[in-house]
Amino acid sequence: MIPFLETLDGGETVVGSRPVAVPPPWRFLAPQGPVTEARLALKANEVSGAAGVSGAAAGRGFTPAQRSGLRYEAKVQNAISNLFPDYIPSPHVQFLDSAGWRTCIPDGLLSLREALFIFEIKNQHSPESWWQLEKLYRPVLQILYPSKRIFCLEVCRLFDPATPYPAEFTLITDIKAWIQGRPIESSGSSGEARDRFQGCSGDGAGPIIGRLGVWVWP
Repeated sequence: MIPFLETLDGGETVVGSRPVAVPPPWRFLAPQGPVTEARLALKANEVSGAAGVSGAAAGRGFTPAQRSGLRYEAKVQNAISNLFPDYIPSPHVQFLDSAGWRTCIPDGLLSLREALFIFEIKNQHSPESWWQLEKLYRPVLQILYPSKRIFCLEVCRLFDPATPYPAEFTLITDIKAWIQGRPIESSGSSGEARDRFQGCSGDGAGPIIGRLGVWVWP
């Protein structure tokens, strides 16, 4: 499969192969039926139902690769927190679906004006980020922030554009400029602009340019 590069206005680049079906990661559990309630618990001791925890903190181990990933995550969390004072690292988000209350832990959240940004930090670009961002965190956080347009970002240290991925995405070179530009561009009066930033339904069947970003940060 041959990767493609398409430069957009503003220096952004759509990168990747044409969207391909990639199975969910082992032990991944999407919401069971519609999410009906969601709430934010910033402190770990505010979280109930530990058996239902989903996300990066679940099943963490201490192999050399995992330790390297945790060191990279801590470095990225520091960098983003310095860029955006309102950034919330590793929030615990409780949600109710047909199976009961569960907790998911995105790597970070940033709420700015009418947009919400969800962060997933990976040592290496992988389709697992799409499953977590689009199939778990987005439907949960849309209930918690119903009036906001949601954008998802994977932050990774290693990037291979030939990696199979379920959706097109924007390769970001300036994270601050990209984030600060989303709410303005996505709320424009032009129908073309609205179409560009609404993207597809999230099932990997079409482009979601502007809604899903990948920031490669060493």
